[in-house]
Amino acid sequence: MKYYEIPGWFNGHEQYDKAVDYCPQNGNILEIGCFYGRSTHYMCSNIVNTNRKDITVYCLDTFKGSSEHANLKELLGEDGTFYEFTKKNLQPFIDEGFLHLLQSRSDNPEIINSFEDKFFDTIIVDGAHEYDAVLDDIENWWSKLKDTGVMLFDDMYMESVNQATHKGLADKVSEFSVVYGKEAYGIACKSDDKKQMNKLVKITPENYFK
Repeated sequence: MKYYEIPGWFNGHEQYDKAVDYCPQNGNILEIGCFYGRSTHYMCSNIVNTNRKDITVYCLDTFKGSSEHANLKELLGEDGTFYEFTKKNLQPFIDEGFLHLLQSRSDNPEIINSFEDKFFDTIIVDGAHEYDAVLDDIENWWSKLKDTGVMLFDDMYMESVNQATHKGLADKVSEFSVVYGKEAYGIACKSDDKKQMNKLVKITPENYFK
């Protein structure tokens, strides 16, 4: 199966490539929100194709969809979720041992506290897109990011996501970049190191810096 054969929406190839490229050897990536696994499949295929299976990927989702998926019914299982459908789509990477699916809300204290602080090298925030949900993901998971870690944000063209990221990061970093292209995405470096940011972002007039 190819990633594009999986239903769903995904144009964020560049930020998912960055998530893998930036992750060090034996590093950890968290993806908050994977839906049917289309983006996860793309990222994990990249890991396989670049011989980076030392990376461990954790994919966190309720597998119920959010308010924007209110009419989604056709792929729900008997448990009222599409967990089994997503798992089937990603089974080769699960079998390889480097992908773990976590079925939970992203604001669940039990799942948050199951990871020690400064555990993840990269966190991709692409769960529920409501303002409060994005803000909560930043607040709940920022401490789980290594001091050299990077937090990536998808769908920055959405007003709720854009506003929440700028609000949530205001007291955490002095510089936040939004990269505009086929898909608008955000990059925040926990170290606040400009050299690190420059490695991740090709500085162009279209990029916005706070």
